Amino acid sequence: MLSSKKGAAILQVLLLAAVLAGIATMLLRFAVGRTTSARHNRRMVAGQLAIQSCMAEVNEIWVDKSPAAFERDMNECIFNCKSGDAGFSDPSVPCSEEKREREYKCVISTFDGNDSDHAVTATISGTNGDCEIKYSLSNAESL
Repeated sequence: MLSSKKGAAILQVLLLAAVLAGIATMLLRFAVGRTTSARHNRRMVAGQLAIQSCMAEVNEIWVDKSPAAFERDMNECIFNCKSGDAGFSDPSVPCSEEKREREYKCVISTFDGNDSDHAVTATISGTNGDCEIKYSLSNAESL
């Protein structure tokens, strides 16, 4: 009779341990899910902020141009005409094909303890003033 009481006590302890392990597993699954979701949201927001920062940098470049240079660059769908070309100093002259800058790289510094910089590349395409700019993150996985 003594041995059956020991067996019942061990069974109760095992049953209680199983219930507690199940509760702990559910809590852990919930916590990990929230952490993963928060990390994903943080990366998305950081990426969007980096792209918006690059958009502002590109806009600053265009604001500093003369109206004639801005019109020429928009008609040719380029960011800039490299120096050494006649179109660089005289906006009435079209920029030669090899001097056209169609890509612009922005470097975004983060202040979250990582000293790594994140590069955003702006690429412009199109013809005759029908331009499209696409922004891409080079190392978004580290954001």
